[in-house]
Amino acid sequence: MDIIPEKTPDTQRPVSYYQLPGAGQTWLDARDRYDELTQQDLMARSAATLKERGEYDPAKHGHRDEEPLTLRERLEVLANGEVVARVYRHPYQVHHALEAGATWEQVAEATGTDESRLRAEYRKFAEGQHRLWLDDGGQWGMNDDDYAAAIARAGSPAEMVTASRDDLRLAVSALRDLAAHGAEPLGDFASRLGETAGLTAHECVAWAR
Repeated sequence: MDIIPEKTPDTQRPVSYYQLPGAGQTWLDARDRYDELTQQDLMARSAATLKERGEYDPAKHGHRDEEPLTLRERLEVLANGEVVARVYRHPYQVHHALEAGATWEQVAEATGTDESRLRAEYRKFAEGQHRLWLDDGGQWGMNDDDYAAAIARAGSPAEMVTASRDDLRLAVSALRDLAAHGAEPLGDFASRLGETAGLTAHECVAWAR
């Protein structure tokens, strides 16, 4: 006789990223729950569509009626999906790719992310790992040599800015029109854009004009 696992009441399931993983669960449990809920949602939507069209055939499509997701279950989908996404896009994946010899251009292409943003995030990651190594007595994180290599790999701030200039030129072209129509003063826009990319407002204004 098969033993059916007891179902956890919906009211006891976490609906916040900050509650996951926990209570002995791992990100793999979050992935399984995400798959379970999204499959239920797909089946419920498909059945509803077939019934609306008058095409639902119990003999062909089965007698099982999947219930639409509740509000709480939709929050579960978001929470569990975020847990899984952060595992898959963890900065260590970028770190390992760079150590294997990948270029920043290749990493940017693989992740669909701006190269300058990747470099900045990698630098922040390396700083956090080195801080962990210092605070934890050298048991975890990056030691001094690994940290120095990572910072060199990230490139200087000047290199990070240079890598972003082409994207900034495209952004300026689009956002210039907003400023021209009074959506935002050009000077304010330039200052805000410059803060993001590490450029001066004067450079941004020069491009925008």
